[in-house]
Amino acid sequence: MYVRRECNYLQPELGDKTISDLAHLTLSGDVVMSRIKYNHCDCGLVMDTVSPHVSAALQALLHVPNLRDFFDKDVEHKKVCKSLLNCLVCAFNRVTESALNKVSTVGVVDASFFARKWKSLSISLSEERKKDPHQVLYLFLTRIRYEVVTRGEWSSLNDFMKSPLTNIFYTIISKDVSCTACGNFTKDMPYLTLSIDSFSADLSADLSSILSQKPIDTCPFCHILQAELKTSSVTLPKVLIIHSEKSSPNFKWRGEVNILGDSFEFLGCIVDAEGGPFYASMCPDGKLRTFKDFEVSTIRPGKFALSEYLVLAKLTLLYTKKEVNVRQLKPHTNPRRHDPQLASQPAERTQRRGNEFKIIGFPNLDMVDPEPMRKQMSTQTPVKSHCDASTQTGEGKPLRKPDRKHDPQLNLHPICGPTPKKKQMISFDSCKTDPRFKFFTGLSVEDFDALFNLIGGDDVIRHLKMKYSETTPTKAIQTVLSSKDRLFMLLLRLRRGYPGEEIAFLFGIESSYALEICYVMTQLIYLTFKSMEKTMFQSVASQKKNTPKVMRPFKNLRVILDGMSLYTQTPSNFEQQGNTYSPYKGRNVFLFAIGISRHGATIFCSDGFEGSMSDKETIIQSGLIDMLEKGDGVMTDRGYELTAELQAKGCHFYKPPSLGNRKAFTPEEETLTKAIAAARIYVEHAIADIKDWKILDGTLPLNMIAQWSNIVYILAFFRNFNSNRIKNKKFTRKASDE
Repeated sequence: MYVRRECNYLQPELGDKTISDLAHLTLSGDVVMSRIKYNHCDCGLVMDTVSPHVSAALQALLHVPNLRDFFDKDVEHKKVCKSLLNCLVCAFNRVTESALNKVSTVGVVDASFFARKWKSLSISLSEERKKDPHQVLYLFLTRIRYEVVTRGEWSSLNDFMKSPLTNIFYTIISKDVSCTACGNFTKDMPYLTLSIDSFSADLSADLSSILSQKPIDTCPFCHILQAELKTSSVTLPKVLIIHSEKSSPNFKWRGEVNILGDSFEFLGCIVDAEGGPFYASMCPDGKLRTFKDFEVSTIRPGKFALSEYLVLAKLTLLYTKKEVNVRQLKPHTNPRRHDPQLASQPAERTQRRGNEFKIIGFPNLDMVDPEPMRKQMSTQTPVKSHCDASTQTGEGKPLRKPDRKHDPQLNLHPICGPTPKKKQMISFDSCKTDPRFKFFTGLSVEDFDALFNLIGGDDVIRHLKMKYSETTPTKAIQTVLSSKDRLFMLLLRLRRGYPGEEIAFLFGIESSYALEICYVMTQLIYLTFKSMEKTMFQSVASQKKNTPKVMRPFKNLRVILDGMSLYTQTPSNFEQQGNTYSPYKGRNVFLFAIGISRHGATIFCSDGFEGSMSDKETIIQSGLIDMLEKGDGVMTDRGYELTAELQAKGCHFYKPPSLGNRKAFTPEEETLTKAIAAARIYVEHAIADIKDWKILDGTLPLNMIAQWSNIVYILAFFRNFNSNRIKNKKFTRKASDE
């Protein structure tokens, strides 16, 4: 993912980072957007200000199906609302409708209204409480309650207890109050949130003790004297909200809790951790997803339950009451017990149809042979039906289902046949003797074997997986492809640019599995090369042996730098469009800094940066200057203004001189310009070699944005498997010239 330097609300507290640093924002496991039901959708939220706390609270409301059902049925509000642009209920409806409409295309919904609404609602709050997602959730629900009860059937705030929102969110605790001034009376007290000082290992016990405790509190009637409150009854809502400022180390997340005899299932959780608040929801498809601003990712419930931030963070848990499907059957008496005539008749059976019972009689078994004969079918007798005459009663109703297992004639049209096995058309063993092996892979067979051994060989590759099991993380996977076939597949995709469907067809596997293999192998090679980065960045002393003639004028030259730009798709977000747009290229691009040694080998490759960044910013952010030593020489083009940074490091800077306001260069400047141009041409050759890999042809798709930095990095160092492009040419004078 590329850097967003101006669009801070899309990337809070990340600053200027590279594609690899932000790759997890797009592919942390997988990007998931679902539309399971009409009232459920998973999408990211964007706002015009940095409001992760508002986003987490809003995601919690969006994932409460009871609330969405209530708003869908509230047709009256849509007709009589006089404050459409300032109404929280209307805004909630707009966001949900936009989410359902855009979830299949963009996957991100603008929710800036809620950030502005929260700013107006939280004027009187402290700065700490303004950034509390639990406080946002509490005030949003309170405001929605106010908008609901002040119109329609609930025209007065006193009728709040009759509102459907009470049944959805509010826990009603009836308390027997004993006050010295007011006397003894019973008071129904609604609670939107059940607060616990600290979550322990047994959440059910914590809640039960709070609901049944006998506190000493201010009298709810006179609000002056202290009174003794004793819980007489508790009415639990459909959605239970539980909040705690901290958790004990023994706290364990529970998928189901039992409170006062009612079972509640886990619906979601607002986690206010150090990295920023986010919402985790158990979606109807059975997957646990996390929502942080515009990011949507999937996490395993077991991993989520063992996460450290559940212990260290503030938690707001949402549980929904578990529906118990109990069939209410009408009282039924057996008439045979009371009627002697019915008792003497043969027994009859009952057949269940829906919620009713109907008495039907058994068929006349005397008309059916003990072993019914199947109709003998010859090649001259066509098959008319799967139910022939021998399997039917006298009334024409089938007595039993046709026997497909023992009757071959009935298996002429199988319901579900076996899926044909895909054939592997190519493999490494079948292609390694082909003289065109290097044309299709970019490496010779010898270089292929060297790369295979460098990344760990079969011992490492056969254990690589896209998803690891916590119980058997080192278990080797069972697959039809060998370890060399997987590396061979990746090289084919990189060198020839084959799409996923085509590469999967060639190897006889599914396209999704082929892309997983390519992704895993790319990561393995990248991490292997990255671990040798300091070693591959050769020192000046190691480069002095057999220095090419064109490089000899620069005694302490260590690296020759130039920039490489790759065209990318235009993002739909306007901020991202501006950040990736290059005025020099006139298109949206990714920028990379490439460095070669004086022998022409690749010794440096940066991560990808936005096209709007300057060459100087690219070099500084890449970390190259930190890798240099005092006395090293750096050669660049005229556009790199790195004099101050390199002088502070004690390095020499070689770049063509600028003409300025002068009319001509001096003879010394002309000589220096020609010498630098003759040396710099080889970094242009290096960039051309990298772009020669077909995977980089054309416009880079944004759906692979998390991989482009790693792909370019390994392609840059694949050059080092080839021979040196810098030749010491010897010119001989022709006889005619003499």
